Amino acid sequence: MHVRCDYLARLLYLMPFLTGLVACSQTGRESSTKPNIVILYTDDQRFNTIHALGNEEISTPNIDQLMTEGTTFTRAHTMGGESGALCVPSRAMLNTGRYINSLASYGAVIPSRHTMMPELLKELGYKTFATGKWHNDRNSFVRSFTDGDNIFFGGMHMPDVGGHERPWLYHFDSTGKYPPEAKWQGNGFSSNYFADAAVEFIQKQQDVDQPFYCYVAFSSPHDPRTPPKEFAEYYKSREVTLPENFMLEPLFDNGELKVRDELLLPTPRPPDLVQRELALYYGMISEVDAQIGRIIKTLKETEQWENTILVYAGDNGLAVGSHGLLGKQNLYEHSMRVPLIMAGPGVPENQKSDALCYLSDIFPTICDLLSVEKPNTVEAKSLASIFRNPEADFRDEIYYLYRDFQRGVRTADNWKLIKYHVRGQETTQLFNLNNDPDELINLADHPAFTNQLNELTQRLKNQMAFYGDKLNIDKSNWGKRIPVARKINQKHLAVGKKIHLTSPPSSKYDGEEPDALINGKAGLLENFTYLWQGFEGNDLEAVIDLGKSTTVNKISAGFLQNTSSWIFLPQHVEFAISTNGQSYEVVADLKHTTSEEDLEPAIEDFSQKIDSKQARYIRVKAKNLGTCPNWHQGAGQKAWMFADEIVVE
Repeated sequence: MHVRCDYLARLLYLMPFLTGLVACSQTGRESSTKPNIVILYTDDQRFNTIHALGNEEISTPNIDQLMTEGTTFTRAHTMGGESGALCVPSRAMLNTGRYINSLASYGAVIPSRHTMMPELLKELGYKTFATGKWHNDRNSFVRSFTDGDNIFFGGMHMPDVGGHERPWLYHFDSTGKYPPEAKWQGNGFSSNYFADAAVEFIQKQQDVDQPFYCYVAFSSPHDPRTPPKEFAEYYKSREVTLPENFMLEPLFDNGELKVRDELLLPTPRPPDLVQRELALYYGMISEVDAQIGRIIKTLKETEQWENTILVYAGDNGLAVGSHGLLGKQNLYEHSMRVPLIMAGPGVPENQKSDALCYLSDIFPTICDLLSVEKPNTVEAKSLASIFRNPEADFRDEIYYLYRDFQRGVRTADNWKLIKYHVRGQETTQLFNLNNDPDELINLADHPAFTNQLNELTQRLKNQMAFYGDKLNIDKSNWGKRIPVARKINQKHLAVGKKIHLTSPPSSKYDGEEPDALINGKAGLLENFTYLWQGFEGNDLEAVIDLGKSTTVNKISAGFLQNTSSWIFLPQHVEFAISTNGQSYEVVADLKHTTSEEDLEPAIEDFSQKIDSKQARYIRVKAKNLGTCPNWHQGAGQKAWMFADEIVVE
């Protein structure tokens, strides 16, 4: 059943974009002066949420019109991620032109050694402006932009502090400090603030003899899905069709069924609630579409459209009921494929390309369109060859990953393989997307497709090697990476003893065993759902009862740092011993030696030798950082602290 559209309302809605409409051509707009660059980036918008690409239930007139004025890439992808926040690596890929395994800390921090698109454009004389969401470290933002406004540092507008309706934002700070007290709360919808900032900036640039780069990163349609009234009322949930691959619940455990996104609705998924979420999701997208129309209208009214390269893209997709899932922490098409349209000088109009491409390809494409050499840190491929020849070969396959338990590959002829290894259970899916675009028919165990299975398995291995993926899917222990930073001493006295925690860990990261901190098993470097105990904003205080007074020579405790997942080392760790459980002697108060801005995940051992002291009780206190630091994309939000093993020797 299709959503009813009022013709006059739709025409009025489309008017902002139609203002200044220029004629289409097959060669693209040409310019004799250095063109402006505008990036319009949406958050959690999957590829099949555009009316002109076949979704008859959604209204996106401005994006539809943009398709007639540029080239649409129908098989654009993100690459996945090493944490649930897929938007972090996707934004780093866009801004650096690098592939996921080459990003520092999987994109949480973009180091100065990786040249970013706005940095290059600054060197070329561009004024660089940003508004909207920045979900990477703040230092990379500061060195990239010379101007901006209505800036949101973070992942999402949390509903308990205002949501999209009252977003917390910053004005541009030329000092680059952005202190918490400078944050201010708006009184209008988030994407409206971001479009306002872009419109005002473009208007001011009308008579300025300097090219500009305008980066507009909408935080919509990311949840909370609360579109303004006129867009919420546009879609009736009972009239929105469930996707063909809707399922009441997932077919199997993909390793990430407890992540926040998947807990937004109960399981099994009530169909009526999924329809409601889809209606709200469509409302959010139509609202963003209207803001996109405002920005393009301004470019045309100020006579800058003809000399502007515009890129519209999404950072990652979203399930919203498909395959029984809600989030994007999976490798299905609805989560990995994203919208991508480019328009402007040198870009053919009203064309589509089915080239397999990544978000990383945008940066080198801009370099080609500007006739400048791409920086040597840029790894991706330019799409300009497709502008010159739409039939040109581009990629034979693409690869994706999610954490260390999902890997996938898709070929240019539309075959796809996904492999999982979750808690010792291996699952393989093989799809022929030519006749099964919704990924419903798993051919992996069908004898007739053994050759395709073997071929795609080898192609996946080749792609993993090419992109620097160190995981070995031939080994049965992938999904549980072997720790590289510490070993457990065989004389571990606390194994099998009693442990008491003053405050329990998060139920999502409880180590899977009540005695996970003293079970003799080391926590793993990157699979932090296994063995680690996670504390969100809280300190750790643990008391181990050895059962009797014992000679103790050494105490150590391991902690994880993974800044892309908001996991930080403790500020300090205190060890104390007691013979009676009442009076304690502090034997160590240690600080970590790893920089909090270190770019790679790490395990650090806090360790202290003591002189053969008698003790029955061992007390360990670890001080949580509390909130993510100012440089981090989650600044001000609760920080995680992960502990694995308290070793007593």
